[in-house]
Amino acid sequence: MKRSLGGRPKDPVWEHFIEVVSGNKIVAKCVHCSHQQAPKPCRMRSHLTKCQVHQAKIASEKPAMEPVCLPDPIIKIIN
Repeated sequence: MKRSLGGRPKDPVWEHFIEVVSGNKIVAKCVHCSHQQAPKPCRMRSHLTKCQVHQAKIASEKPAMEPVCLPDPIIKIIN
């Protein structure tokens, strides 16, 4: 995580956004879909949950679940 001089470390959500000057304001731009919004980490996290491009990347990287084969249960007969 980057740490700016004399401040708290940047939130990990910033790995998915870049700072852009839009007019006279600084905004956060999503690196996946180019959506621009206020640079507030809670709103940025909310955007990532809805960002279809980001969600598609996550789905393609996640390995498919394989069926689990369990062994047959062993039954002990007690006399």
